[in-house]
Amino acid sequence: MKRIISCLLILTISVTCLGQEVSPSLYSALNIPDSMKQRVDGVYRLDEEYLQIKSRSHYIIREHVIFTILSESGAAHLKHYEFVDKFHSIPDIEIRIYNAFGLEVKRYKKRDFTTQAAYDGVTLVSDDKIMFLETPAPGYPCTVETIVTKDVTAYNALPGFTVSNIDHSVEAFRLIVEVPAALDIRHRNRNLSIQPEVTTMGEIKSYTWQGKNLIGRNISAHGFKANTYASSIDIAPNFFEYDGYPGTFKDWKTFGLWSAPFYAEKSPFPDKRIAEIKDLVAGAKSDLEKIRILYDHMKRNMRYVSIQLGIGGFKPFPANFVDEKKYGDCKALTNYMLHLLNVVGIRSYPALINAEYDSPPVDPNFPANQFNHVILCVPRGKDSIWLECTSNFDAAGFLGSFTENKKALLLTPDGGVLVSTPKSNASNSRMITKTELTISEDGSAMAKRLIFCSGDEQRSFEYLRQLNADDKKTVLVKQLDYRVPDDYRLTFLGDSLNGYSFVYEAAYSQLFDFKAGSKMFFPQTVSGISDEDLKYDTSRKIEFLFHHPYERVDTTTFILPPTMMVETVLPAKELKTDIASYSFQSSYDAAANKLQITTRLILSESQVPPAQYLPLATFFTGVNRNQDQKVVIKSKQ
Repeated sequence: MKRIISCLLILTISVTCLGQEVSPSLYSALNIPDSMKQRVDGVYRLDEEYLQIKSRSHYIIREHVIFTILSESGAAHLKHYEFVDKFHSIPDIEIRIYNAFGLEVKRYKKRDFTTQAAYDGVTLVSDDKIMFLETPAPGYPCTVETIVTKDVTAYNALPGFTVSNIDHSVEAFRLIVEVPAALDIRHRNRNLSIQPEVTTMGEIKSYTWQGKNLIGRNISAHGFKANTYASSIDIAPNFFEYDGYPGTFKDWKTFGLWSAPFYAEKSPFPDKRIAEIKDLVAGAKSDLEKIRILYDHMKRNMRYVSIQLGIGGFKPFPANFVDEKKYGDCKALTNYMLHLLNVVGIRSYPALINAEYDSPPVDPNFPANQFNHVILCVPRGKDSIWLECTSNFDAAGFLGSFTENKKALLLTPDGGVLVSTPKSNASNSRMITKTELTISEDGSAMAKRLIFCSGDEQRSFEYLRQLNADDKKTVLVKQLDYRVPDDYRLTFLGDSLNGYSFVYEAAYSQLFDFKAGSKMFFPQTVSGISDEDLKYDTSRKIEFLFHHPYERVDTTTFILPPTMMVETVLPAKELKTDIASYSFQSSYDAAANKLQITTRLILSESQVPPAQYLPLATFFTGVNRNQDQKVVIKSKQ
């Protein structure tokens, strides 16, 4: 009898939360206060969610959203996406469209959605599917109401609730979480001061957050991902079960204890293969050399392929599978490298991490599964070696902007340990170019540029190596800002422990920008050293993120014909801030009829606090003005 009463109570709360009568005024776009419509593309009239945690492996979400689109700029809210897979289903969904006066003009059900395999561009095999529906607007403004139920039968993380007040205003929001008291949850607010009302009825504990009239905020571009700055409520489980694997998540240690066994293998390789692996490092004189040899072996022989099926989202394929098939995802390749090192007596640990340069580090004080990638750590005291096992180009020990400056969870036999990955370093990402421009009397030119690149500065050239000639030219011109050549050749010269070398040879029928009489006005080189364009913003309140710090040095030599000369040597220039420096030197050897220009640009930090933004914007304005100055070459007659 007690169990029946509990179920009835839950049902009553569910109806109260999402089945209550909604005021007709919420559907009309005509009664939104002007203060809620400033600098936003729409208004959440009502945003409510009911999260019902039924067990450590099962929860149900019921969402009810009423959103008024103010203009065509908010048309993205007419596109509806829902993701489903083995563990996530959509039992019911309904979309209702209202005109500006709040009159319903169209209603859509689950049967109106198109369902197809979800493809992210890299995953080879996945059970993910996407439900999609685009609903035309009856005109603007209009209102969209969404009512959806989601059923989840495996989890190790719980969905948070974002009060979407970035570029939108919110009239009313509510989040209710119900959970068996024996399981309970952990929670935190971000950019939100509202505390939940907490009640317990029998075996069920209930949390309710609600608020109203949040004025929309705009944030500057080039910060962390927008949801970093939105008001939100994060929820995390204490206990969970994913695909039959139960676990505890009361702290980082316990989540590591759940994750680490997935990487344990008693016999990862047959005896013959073990002997071959040991032979690879037979001549190595140190563990560091062994690591480099085996990492290079993996880079040459394995390729990244994403495969996400069931627990495969967390458990890697066996090392021998990767060894035979020559591919794997981040988990599988990390596991493979771990067991290669084990064979030669070197200990290493997988490390879970939230990758991407604009994803903020996880909060050490709120243990939760915010990870989307796996890398490998070889502990060596203060000089641990980090390995990005999905890369076919990176040097051992280099992570790059994808995973540097983060918090990673080492999966040790004793549980999870949260540690910091290395900080980005300008000297690790270098672009050193030496260019000879042989100028003809008519302003045409032949260019030969030697390129050395390392770290994140080599990423574009890695990509170029995989393209055909026409696509290479498009990337060179549109992404790397090279002058448009009439003909060109890009040759890969080779790699080393420190980076990669290329030679770029190009013909230009006209290299100068414009001509005045006998004077020709040339760019300083075939590709500028700075591609930064920081707007002057006195009100910036968030960080400015560069993709990575870097060091760029260009030396360009103009070789002139006997009938021409340099009119004026551009003056030296130096600019400096706390996190960036620029120098420009120019010299003309009249006897050899050669002009040499040397430019150096160093950006030492990739995350710029708001207080340092304006000085840096001023700095790059100066850099860009200086590199836009023209080299004036004229006839000697």
